[in-house]
Amino acid sequence: MNFYKKFLSLILCSLGFVACSSTDALPPDRIDGTVTDETLCEYGCPYAVYKVLGSVVNEKNEPIKGIEVEAENIYEFKKIITDDKGNFVIEKSEIPNDEYKLSLKDIDGKDNGGEFEAVKETVSFKGVNFTGGDDKWNMGTAEKDVTVVMKEKTDK
Repeated sequence: MNFYKKFLSLILCSLGFVACSSTDALPPDRIDGTVTDETLCEYGCPYAVYKVLGSVVNEKNEPIKGIEVEAENIYEFKKIITDDKGNFVIEKSEIPNDEYKLSLKDIDGKDNGGEFEAVKETVSFKGVNFTGGDDKWNMGTAEKDVTVVMKEKTDK
Protein backbone atom coordinates (compact mmCIF):
# COMPACT_ATOMS: atom_id res chain seq x y z
CA MET A 1 0.00 0.00 0.00
CA ASN A 2 2.85 2.37 0.85
CA PHE A 3 4.46 1.77 -2.57
CA TYR A 4 1.11 2.45 -4.25
CA LYS A 5 0.78 5.81 -2.47
CA LYS A 6 4.32 6.84 -3.41
CA PHE A 7 3.78 5.83 -7.03
CA LEU A 8 0.46 7.69 -7.21
CA SER A 9 2.08 10.80 -5.69
CA LEU A 10 4.85 10.68 -8.30
CA ILE A 11 2.32 10.43 -11.15
CA LEU A 12 0.18 13.27 -9.76
CA CYS A 13 3.21 15.50 -9.28
CA SER A 14 4.47 14.74 -12.80
CA LEU A 15 1.10 15.63 -14.27
CA GLY A 16 1.13 18.88 -12.33
CA PHE A 17 4.38 19.99 -13.99
CA VAL A 18 3.09 19.47 -17.52
CA ALA A 19 -0.47 20.68 -16.90
CA CYS A 20 0.43 24.33 -16.31
CA SER A 21 2.13 26.62 -18.76
CA SER A 22 3.79 30.01 -18.62
CA THR A 23 1.99 33.34 -18.82
CA ASP A 24 2.61 33.35 -22.61
CA ALA A 25 -0.49 31.18 -22.99
CA LEU A 26 -2.69 33.40 -20.79
CA PRO A 27 -5.15 35.81 -22.35
CA PRO A 28 -4.10 39.47 -22.10
CA ASP A 29 -6.63 40.19 -19.32
CA ARG A 30 -4.94 37.57 -17.06
CA ILE A 31 -1.31 38.63 -17.43
CA ASP A 32 -1.84 41.70 -15.26
CA GLY A 33 -3.26 39.55 -12.44
CA THR A 34 -6.95 40.23 -12.89
CA VAL A 35 -9.30 37.38 -12.07
CA THR A 36 -11.85 36.11 -14.54
CA ASP A 37 -14.35 33.24 -14.46
CA GLU A 38 -12.08 30.83 -16.35
CA THR A 39 -10.60 27.72 -14.79
CA LEU A 40 -7.18 28.15 -13.20
CA CYS A 41 -4.31 25.69 -13.44
CA GLU A 42 -3.02 24.75 -10.02
CA TYR A 43 -0.09 22.58 -9.08
CA GLY A 44 -0.17 20.43 -5.98
CA CYS A 45 -1.51 17.40 -4.25
CA PRO A 46 -4.37 17.23 -1.77
CA TYR A 47 -3.21 16.65 1.78
CA ALA A 48 -4.57 16.45 5.29
CA VAL A 49 -3.19 16.38 8.81
CA TYR A 50 -4.04 13.22 10.73
CA LYS A 51 -3.68 13.28 14.49
CA VAL A 52 -4.00 10.21 16.72
CA LEU A 53 -4.34 11.03 20.41
CA GLY A 54 -3.71 7.70 22.09
CA SER A 55 -3.48 6.16 25.50
CA VAL A 56 -2.22 2.72 26.46
CA VAL A 57 -3.65 0.95 29.50
CA ASN A 58 -3.55 -2.51 31.06
CA GLU A 59 -6.60 -4.69 31.71
CA LYS A 60 -7.19 -2.83 35.01
CA ASN A 61 -7.39 0.45 33.05
CA GLU A 62 -4.07 1.65 34.52
CA PRO A 63 -1.76 3.64 32.21
CA ILE A 64 1.35 1.89 30.91
CA LYS A 65 4.53 3.95 30.57
CA GLY A 66 7.34 3.06 28.16
CA ILE A 67 5.39 1.30 25.39
CA GLU A 68 6.86 1.67 21.89
CA VAL A 69 4.33 2.88 19.31
CA GLU A 70 4.99 2.63 15.59
CA ALA A 71 2.71 3.70 12.74
CA GLU A 72 3.24 1.03 10.10
CA ASN A 73 1.88 2.80 7.03
CA ILE A 74 3.22 6.31 7.56
CA TYR A 75 6.28 7.11 5.47
CA GLU A 76 9.27 8.37 7.49
CA PHE A 77 7.71 7.92 10.92
CA LYS A 78 9.93 7.48 13.93
CA LYS A 79 8.86 5.22 16.76
CA ILE A 80 7.60 6.98 19.87
CA ILE A 81 7.32 5.93 23.52
CA THR A 82 4.30 6.45 25.76
CA ASP A 83 4.74 9.02 28.54
CA ASP A 84 4.23 8.56 32.31
CA LYS A 85 0.45 8.61 31.84
CA GLY A 86 0.52 6.08 28.98
CA ASN A 87 -0.25 8.76 26.37
CA PHE A 88 1.13 9.27 22.88
CA VAL A 89 0.44 11.59 19.95
CA ILE A 90 0.98 10.84 16.28
CA GLU A 91 0.58 13.76 13.89
CA LYS A 92 1.35 13.46 10.20
CA SER A 93 0.54 15.54 7.14
CA GLU A 94 0.09 13.46 4.01
CA ILE A 95 -2.14 12.41 1.14
CA PRO A 96 -5.61 11.63 2.49
CA ASN A 97 -5.80 8.16 3.99
CA ASP A 98 -8.64 6.17 5.58
CA GLU A 99 -6.72 4.27 8.22
CA TYR A 100 -3.45 3.85 10.06
CA LYS A 101 -2.04 0.66 11.49
CA LEU A 102 -0.29 0.95 14.83
CA SER A 103 2.09 -1.59 16.36
CA LEU A 104 2.57 -1.37 20.11
CA LYS A 105 5.11 -3.38 22.06
CA ASP A 106 6.60 -3.50 25.51
CA ILE A 107 10.31 -2.76 25.18
CA ASP A 108 11.29 -2.51 28.85
CA GLY A 109 10.29 -5.97 30.07
CA LYS A 110 8.88 -6.10 33.59
CA ASP A 111 9.65 -2.45 34.34
CA ASN A 112 6.72 -0.02 34.36
CA GLY A 113 4.03 -2.39 35.56
CA GLY A 114 4.75 -5.75 33.98
CA GLU A 115 5.51 -7.46 30.71
CA PHE A 116 2.84 -7.04 28.03
CA GLU A 117 1.95 -8.79 24.78
CA ALA A 118 2.46 -6.87 21.52
CA VAL A 119 -0.69 -5.36 20.00
CA LYS A 120 -1.66 -4.25 16.50
CA GLU A 121 -4.39 -1.62 16.33
CA THR A 122 -6.10 -0.09 13.29
CA VAL A 123 -7.23 3.52 13.59
CA SER A 124 -9.94 4.40 11.09
CA PHE A 125 -10.50 7.94 9.84
CA LYS A 126 -13.52 7.05 7.69
CA GLY A 127 -16.31 9.57 8.21
CA VAL A 128 -14.21 11.84 10.46
CA ASN A 129 -14.81 15.58 10.04
CA PHE A 130 -11.85 17.70 8.99
CA THR A 131 -11.40 21.16 10.51
CA GLY A 132 -9.43 24.17 9.30
CA GLY A 133 -9.09 23.24 5.63
CA ASP A 134 -8.86 25.83 2.87
CA ASP A 135 -11.35 24.21 0.42
CA LYS A 136 -8.46 23.69 -2.02
CA TRP A 137 -5.54 21.33 -1.49
CA ASN A 138 -5.56 21.41 2.32
CA MET A 139 -8.40 19.22 3.58
CA GLY A 140 -7.69 20.29 7.18
CA THR A 141 -7.02 18.30 10.33
CA ALA A 142 -8.73 15.12 11.51
CA GLU A 143 -8.30 13.91 15.09
CA LYS A 144 -9.04 10.53 16.57
CA ASP A 145 -8.90 9.46 20.25
CA VAL A 146 -7.77 5.87 20.77
CA THR A 147 -7.36 3.75 23.89
CA VAL A 148 -5.35 0.57 23.48
CA VAL A 149 -5.64 -2.18 26.11
CA MET A 150 -2.56 -4.38 26.45
CA LYS A 151 -2.73 -7.80 28.09
CA GLU A 152 -0.04 -8.92 30.49
CA LYS A 153 2.09 -11.81 29.22
CA THR A 154 1.41 -15.14 30.84
CA ASP A 155 3.91 -17.95 31.38
CA LYS A 156 3.06 -20.85 29.12
